[in-house]
Amino acid sequence: MEKLIINKGYKEYQINDDENAVIRVKTTDFSLIDRLSKLKDNVSAIVKEMEAVKKSEDADTILTVLAEADQKIKQELDRVFDDNVAAVVFGDMNCLSFAGGQPVAVNFLEAIIPQISKDFEKEKKASDKRIKKYTDAAKQFK
Repeated sequence: MEKLIINKGYKEYQINDDENAVIRVKTTDFSLIDRLSKLKDNVSAIVKEMEAVKKSEDADTILTVLAEADQKIKQELDRVFDDNVAAVVFGDMNCLSFAGGQPVAVNFLEAIIPQISKDFEKEKKASDKRIKKYTDAAKQFK
């Protein structure tokens, strides 16, 4: 059987210094940009569900709600990135755990979103250059 190799725009990113922790992301996928734009609202809804236990003093209830929110946010991140990124990025850690004064999930997004923007801009410039070559050639026929 013949095989087609199609460049789908995957980029690989190593997480911290762990060579075995690598995620693959299609950084220039328009669908990714759309899913990222909806991520804030979806995570806000999950966080809003957690508000109910804010006043609870029952540790088991709080831990259960945190675990459920962690799983929902990880599922949301996997959906957004169209891959199993949460297991690689967070492992068994609750993604709502704090590091540097904010949830680790926020730290991840603050690290990857600028990279996605950079990759998208790079691809756009390369595309613009190719398009210009053809439009310049077409102008000769006027």
